[in-house]
Amino acid sequence: MKTNFDKKSENRMFKVGDRVLLLLPTYKTPLQAKYEGPYEVIRECGSNRYIIKTPGRRKTERQVHANNMKLYRQRPVAMTVQGDKQREEDCFNPTVAVMKNSIILANPESTLQHLDPEKAEDIRCLLRKFQEVFQDVPQRCVVASHDVVLLKDSTPIKQAPYRMNPTKREVIRQEVKFLIDHGLAEPSSSEWASPCLLVPKPDGTYRMCTDYRRVNQVSRSDSYPLPTIQGILDDLGTSTYLTKLDLLKGYYQVGLTKEASKISAFVTPDGLYEYLVLPFGMKGAPVTFQRIMNTVIRGLTNVKAYLDDLVIFDVNWSDHINNLEDLFTRLAEARLTVNLSKSSFGHATIDYLGHQVGQGKMAPLTAKVDAIIQIPPPTNRRELRRYLGMIGWYRRFCPNFAKIATPLTNLVSPKCKFVWSPQCQESFSQLKNLLITKPVLKCPDFNRRFEVQVDASDAGAGAVLLQEADGEEKILHPVYYMSHKFKPHQRSYSTVEKELLALILALEKWDVYLGQAKPILVYSDHSPLQFLMRMKNKNQRLTRWALFLQNDADGLILCLALMISRTPLVEKSDVGVGAVLLQDSEDGVFHPVAYISQKFKGHQRPYNTVEKELLALIMALEKWDVYLEHNTPLIVYSDRLGT
Repeated sequence: MKTNFDKKSENRMFKVGDRVLLLLPTYKTPLQAKYEGPYEVIRECGSNRYIIKTPGRRKTERQVHANNMKLYRQRPVAMTVQGDKQREEDCFNPTVAVMKNSIILANPESTLQHLDPEKAEDIRCLLRKFQEVFQDVPQRCVVASHDVVLLKDSTPIKQAPYRMNPTKREVIRQEVKFLIDHGLAEPSSSEWASPCLLVPKPDGTYRMCTDYRRVNQVSRSDSYPLPTIQGILDDLGTSTYLTKLDLLKGYYQVGLTKEASKISAFVTPDGLYEYLVLPFGMKGAPVTFQRIMNTVIRGLTNVKAYLDDLVIFDVNWSDHINNLEDLFTRLAEARLTVNLSKSSFGHATIDYLGHQVGQGKMAPLTAKVDAIIQIPPPTNRRELRRYLGMIGWYRRFCPNFAKIATPLTNLVSPKCKFVWSPQCQESFSQLKNLLITKPVLKCPDFNRRFEVQVDASDAGAGAVLLQEADGEEKILHPVYYMSHKFKPHQRSYSTVEKELLALILALEKWDVYLGQAKPILVYSDHSPLQFLMRMKNKNQRLTRWALFLQNDADGLILCLALMISRTPLVEKSDVGVGAVLLQDSEDGVFHPVAYISQKFKGHQRPYNTVEKELLALIMALEKWDVYLEHNTPLIVYSDRLGT
């Protein structure tokens, strides 16, 4: 029988000490199996057979065929979690908590060494004045408590505890003791009961979580909005001084109402308990916390909060100190506690919400980029979605993201067989390379004019939002990259429709930036767009888009160029040449003065690319000699760098 079983076995060789996954029967359904582990190979006991150590199971050692084994590969950690071996959650543990706040208060120089002595003393004075905000043990917030509103005709949900091995039961027992000792939970007689489970942490320990999925199904939703991360980051860019504050176990500082406490009851193999503070995983928890934070900072200038992460941003130091003092006063009144070990004061650049922001620039966090770079090529759709989701978080930093990712996004579809082709590998590598180059974007300045460059291809559309930087006259820096993969029906559009769609998508995407900006300079390499408003025979699609653009018609200046450029612009094709003469006005905006285009003659068509580009320039200079003869220096832009 073993001979037949070996026929389809792969050439898998394992060594003593290797960590492997085993295909084992699942609990309660022995006819089903799944890979579990990792377990350690003890020794080889014959052809394709190994003895595996399986602690925590009924058999501590078992003989396994190579067909039911595969090598365990540790996945790279996308977000590193710094924690003590005892327990990251032990911020209430005196030993850990003292290191977090009390010792920092006693000797804050290590966190203020980047500041000059006068500014460092200003921060020390604030820390001494508001010591109640930096206690070792979090307080209970007095602004509001979390309540759970049930759907109509909902009945209590009672679930049995999940079965666990003795090791995990002991971990659960210690976690519950910890919660009770610190006033976070208490024994319960509630009609509700949700099971607990353990989730492994990167340091090898476990975090106890409560499975509130069924409770959340019968709970009403709260539509209170969370702030957009991009909106907060845009506000920080032009600031000189940035301070970041993190609340000490923010959820545990919010209490529960009596009814919500009963609903939060959780069951373990040892008994039934209920939370006294806001637990993780409960529906509406982020909304309640954000509502509390918005109440605390309401009316404060240059202060933003995203859940328990607060940021204060100012241009001058005196305003920064005043805003910090006002915020600490509000936090003390609300009885909220700050975690000094995760806070930073008066920096020019900070790491906030997955980005490095400050000094007018924005970039991805190096740690996050390194984690993405270490991801191996996906082997299934789930891993591919995970990769696209992670790198898609930084797509605003990646020009032509949608076009480059097309082979991967096509592979995500269940209609397509998952085959990792050379095109997929090339796309996978190119997306990583976009982040390896350490892209940096300019933070938007809403007091300056924006410019837009748009382009379209057969597969999709792309655009870049640009803006001049301070002290760098006429030097444009990217603020935001946008790309869009055409849907099947959009691929059949004509060229002018695709180019116009690229413009429409850019204006809609960046309305928050361009809504009040007049005029808007748009650069495109598609000359028919300039005649859109004068076309007589428009189809319905072009008519709708033309009406959409009429809202911006007074301030929309369309410049024809293959690249972001200044006057005059020259361009060639296989059939002719074209150029546009631009001149800036008193408002600093370049406006078209004249257009020129000429069809190549028969003997000119065989010219090589350089000759055609140079011919376009010569024709433009001859045509506009009356304008340009006294213009010194003369600036000419072309998409042919070798010209």
